Amino acid sequence: MAVHSFTPFRKNGYTPLSTVPPSFGANIVRKVIVVIVAVIGLSFLAYPLYSHPNLTSSLSFHNTSPIPNIVHYIYLRKDEAATISFNFAYFLSLYATVMHIAPKRILIHTDFTSAEITHAATHGDPWTRKTLQTFKHIVHFNPVAVPQYSGPNNTIKIKYIQHKSDFVRWVEVEKTGGIYIDSDVYALRPLTPLLNSGFSFIAGRQKGEGIENGAVINKVNNGVFMSKPHSAVTRLMVRDQAMAFATGPYEANLMLLTRVMNALVKVPNEVLICDRHAFSPTSWADTSTRSLYSHNKNPSPVPIETDSLDPVVVFDAVSANKERKMDWEMDLSATYLLHAFKINSYEKEITPKKILKRTSNFGVAMWPVVRRMVEEGLISGNEDE
Repeated sequence: MAVHSFTPFRKNGYTPLSTVPPSFGANIVRKVIVVIVAVIGLSFLAYPLYSHPNLTSSLSFHNTSPIPNIVHYIYLRKDEAATISFNFAYFLSLYATVMHIAPKRILIHTDFTSAEITHAATHGDPWTRKTLQTFKHIVHFNPVAVPQYSGPNNTIKIKYIQHKSDFVRWVEVEKTGGIYIDSDVYALRPLTPLLNSGFSFIAGRQKGEGIENGAVINKVNNGVFMSKPHSAVTRLMVRDQAMAFATGPYEANLMLLTRVMNALVKVPNEVLICDRHAFSPTSWADTSTRSLYSHNKNPSPVPIETDSLDPVVVFDAVSANKERKMDWEMDLSATYLLHAFKINSYEKEITPKKILKRTSNFGVAMWPVVRRMVEEGLISGNEDE
């Protein structure tokens, strides 16, 4: 069964920003034209255009096309013996992407062969088969060469799969643009306003806590970002990431991204840095992940929902839900995409049955998505593994 995408922005269409063509007067007397041209010519002689950098920059035209609604994932083999295996958490991420973002296509960049993918679709474990079969009309596997060495002289071994993924994501997104999300990222609402904002690159800061490595606090997170094709950020990341990798820190890639984005804030419409609530309301810290996944005795009440786009109606609905929420609930009302750090450590807690109970913050966030799966007949809702 194919997944039907849903978004409240659909009725408004996907309309990029556009420029208004200049209008021209008519029936101008020839003599007046001659006088105007003469005055303009004299003014340029007195004040050459090249001597006014502020004027020349203001005359430049910014590309107001939207960020392409293409979603990028990466799925690389951990070792030579690895086989394709998708769990429910991965299925859930894909489904939330289709439901809320409604992308034109989803690209999964991988070094698994087409034969291995085909075999997994018919012989893999249950969630692997369901994943490959449910999304086959929108997911396209893109074969990539995974770098094994990096550094300025290409002599430093890339040990971790996370670092290999870092190199692949920038190269691939630079080509086509779109929305990059890690497999532990979950869409909570449409991204249309961000894609149409006019910015060439959008990302958000990640949460920092005292017990974390001070080097990564408030850095820009590289697990979620949006980019136009060939944006300045992606080009700089592709150019400089090998040198950054040579510096050694595990977080070198996100530290480079932070430096690049901070520097480009001064360029009009080039980058937008969102606060941590937009994409990374939680962190890697154990206290943060426990508060996201741990189950509580009393379930959260079913929320008041509205399809209205009237700001007052939306505000009142969100306010009413905040008044009714349990004392253990997080406020995710300002979150577009939830980067659910360390989800693999809590795999047993991520099942349809547990999510539908609404007894964890992750369950509350993903309850609308799993409920939709049940309504479409993709699952029963009783699956607990």
